[in-house]
Amino acid sequence: MLADKACKKVLKTRKSWNLKYMNSYERRLAHEQISKYDKLDSHSEGIEPKRFVVVDYKID
Repeated sequence: MLADKACKKVLKTRKSWNLKYMNSYERRLAHEQISKYDKLDSHSEGIEPKRFVVVDYKID
């Protein structure tokens, strides 16, 4: 899944990563997948129909 690839990039680089534009259902699925990673956080940005998910590394 796209969210898993982004999570691995963020864990490796510790830099935020933007996913592609998604509808609300796809964003919800991405947020759920990202929440499985303890060191990562996510939020949505943009205005419909160009809203996207941002994956962030949690600072210790």
